[in-house]
Amino acid sequence: MAPLSPSEQPIVLIVDDDPLLTNMLRQSLTPKGFQLLEANTGAGALALLSSQTVQIVVLDMTLPDMTGLQVAQTLAQTHPALPIVMATGHDLDPAGLPANVVDVIRKPFSLRSLAARLHELLNPS
Repeated sequence: MAPLSPSEQPIVLIVDDDPLLTNMLRQSLTPKGFQLLEANTGAGALALLSSQTVQIVVLDMTLPDMTGLQVAQTLAQTHPALPIVMATGHDLDPAGLPANVVDVIRKPFSLRSLAARLHELLNPS
């Protein structure tokens, strides 16, 4: 199977303030056929989404300027069909999350598992 052309690759927005993690995600997800955009603050993510189209967001719960929950709530209003995978190091009750949060992953997580989950969410069978 031929690799996807850049125009066919799903675009994932990574929102996390940990440069080591975002670098590892870039190194892991790019070879698996994803294009990545990155933001290290909630405000940066919201600004980026006002001018860019992405297929899915991986959103850290703890950001320097606002919580991931605040970002998800804003996106539920501005981009209600945009799926969000929430990443957190804490227990999180999915019942209290906006409907566009389609999954919660616990840090630390497997990069391979995240890639597989993103493929599942973007290509439901």
